[in-house]
Amino acid sequence: MEQTQTATGGKNSIKGNILLFFCYELAYAVKVDTLEKLLRKQETEGVLSLRRSKSHYLRFESYPLVIKLGEEKFQLQNITETALVHARVFDFGVVSLCFKIPFSGDFRGLAAKASALSESDIFPDLATSYLKKIKRFVAPALHRPIASDLVEDYVIFHVTELDKPLTGQQLLHTHGPEIAMILRAEERSLSEQETANALSNNISYYPEDVLVVDWDRAFLYDREDHRDHINIIEYANTQLLDMRYYDRWLDGELDVIQREMQLEGRKTPIFSAARYRRLSRRTMMLMTDVLWLIDQIDNSLKAIDTLYAARVYRALGRRLYLDEWKRGLDRKLEALRDMSGTLNMKIYNLRSTILELAIVILIVVEIILFLGWGSSR
Repeated sequence: MEQTQTATGGKNSIKGNILLFFCYELAYAVKVDTLEKLLRKQETEGVLSLRRSKSHYLRFESYPLVIKLGEEKFQLQNITETALVHARVFDFGVVSLCFKIPFSGDFRGLAAKASALSESDIFPDLATSYLKKIKRFVAPALHRPIASDLVEDYVIFHVTELDKPLTGQQLLHTHGPEIAMILRAEERSLSEQETANALSNNISYYPEDVLVVDWDRAFLYDREDHRDHINIIEYANTQLLDMRYYDRWLDGELDVIQREMQLEGRKTPIFSAARYRRLSRRTMMLMTDVLWLIDQIDNSLKAIDTLYAARVYRALGRRLYLDEWKRGLDRKLEALRDMSGTLNMKIYNLRSTILELAIVILIVVEIILFLGWGSSR
């Protein structure tokens, strides 16, 4: 590998940007139009401008609202640097914070910076601080707010300039070991096996670009400084966050319903009918929420305009294990259906028992009345 680099002319000088994303759950849904009106009416400190974020590759019924949050100075590797900060608020209840850091140097230097970023708490702490501000901004536009400590982070290393232009495949051949180090946040060279694994999920559209995706980082070489690849990665990251949140939420809800069903099973059946009905309504509401999320996931590719963009989305989905998370949600949805069926059967049996008991009571009353009438004669 090292011999290949030397033969091709040594180190390349590069320029580009590092994009750090932090996605958070805000609510079941966000009324983006309401949010836009609220923010335009007030001079909110730190909010520089608002705009709708469009993409050639992605279509939304309501485009995300971009809130520019200014600049943030920070120290990394004993150097003071500046990050541009913005947030994108999606109507399905997720906010994605982004820190954009310019870089220049060589691939080894970028690998060192990737390693330093992975070991630093600077940006997770900054993201938490900005999230509090964002929540204050968007609070009136939230439908069913969510309190969650889940966060989904992702880093994109976007190279836009090389001093010696290469095609995407030439770049992987020449600088594959360094790109693998960037994706694994390592300053030391990796084994050939690990390098091959890190670079295995790559995709190109033109000869002059290449995207390599990993489970928490991506490397993008594209001299056209557009956001289409970046928007797809960010979108997939928001979906992973949604699935993680609903998976954990459903675990808790299923445990609660199971415990309450067991508790009611120990009580006198006749007094459990109302409780079973409440549990049944709760189960149906949960099923509705999960079906909404699964439908949103199933329809995600309908938001993507081109076959190439769909390939990018699927390549990223494999690294993020989106299909595995979705199958987990499907299993929990099936468990909810089983619980709903069990509850409905219990309700039906209790109604039958109560009806039979009422009939018995009426018969006993009639017998008592008959005997009483007979003795009075």
